[in-house]
Amino acid sequence: MKNPFNPSFGKQPELFLGRADIKRSVLDSLDNRNSPWTTTLVTGVRGSGKTSLLASIHNMLSELDVVVVTVTPEGDFLDNILSQVYRLLPKSKLKNIPKLKSIQTPVGLNLILI
Repeated sequence: MKNPFNPSFGKQPELFLGRADIKRSVLDSLDNRNSPWTTTLVTGVRGSGKTSLLASIHNMLSELDVVVVTVTPEGDFLDNILSQVYRLLPKSKLKNIPKLKSIQTPVGLNLILI
């Protein structure tokens, strides 16, 4: 029998063993602000299925009409998040979002948005 757990970056396996409870806990946390799963750190050795687990949760959330953004810690992190949210939100929701002209950070640095 072929090993279904060969490391192949992000390829989703046909079957997740023992992941149903984790996925359910993460998804249930959306309705419970006091859930310990609202902030989740996924760790593990290479090839253990971290990326596949997150991809599966991403797909499940997308089916629930939740706006899901995928980011990496490189580049313009905030700009990346905001542009994805803007692109993924339904147009009917976009008109209710006020346009930001500037942001003042706690250290007094003003960011001007164009």
